[in-house]
Amino acid sequence: MNLNIRQETPDDHFAVEEITRDAFWAFWEEDEDRKMCNEHLLVHKLRGIDALVPELNCVAELDGEIVGHIIYTKSWIEANDGKKYETLTFGPLTVKPEYQSKGIGRALMQHSFAEAKKLGYRAVLIFGIPDYYPLTGDRRAA
Repeated sequence: MNLNIRQETPDDHFAVEEITRDAFWAFWEEDEDRKMCNEHLLVHKLRGIDALVPELNCVAELDGEIVGHIIYTKSWIEANDGKKYETLTFGPLTVKPEYQSKGIGRALMQHSFAEAKKLGYRAVLIFGIPDYYPLTGDRRAA
């Protein structure tokens, strides 16, 4: 598998939103109480906010086809004493349904974590399914 991970460009927007819709629609179809998805709209809206970190807004390409995407925004944690610590939040993380369970999501995470570290960020919060990310070695926080 020749996977290329790079920063998203405006030319990628439609394809990214399409695979995000398809991936999350397939997931939510299994839930009888929620037969809808809006994660693709979230991606669309996140691109227009000041908190977006464009250097970490990445796509995964396989043979020139976009098969995955990850997006980051700046966030913070406020301690009990009121002090704020800058962090990042990622999500949604998307992999095209037919390419799921092939390590593409993990590759996007590992690549973007390394880039975030180079940019000086020390912590990443995850917006996603709580039971999924511990499988990738991540820990739940209090």
